[in-house]
Amino acid sequence: MKFNKMGMWFGFIIAILSICIGAFLIYNDKNVAGIAAIFTSLVGVLAVFILNQKNEKKDEDNKNN
Repeated sequence: MKFNKMGMWFGFIIAILSICIGAFLIYNDKNVAGIAAIFTSLVGVLAVFILNQKNEKKDEDNKNN
């Protein structure tokens, strides 16, 4: 449980840093690289969220059976 929370915090920090770096790149006229950095970090966060939801639902179904 402790490692799960720590992993979530590290993931959050990495996502925020990636978005900030992407914004910095866009600000410095590196639009494609900046958008790519922002997009990939958001897709990564979304993918982890969706997979977590599926795993929780699967665990709940297993407990009910």
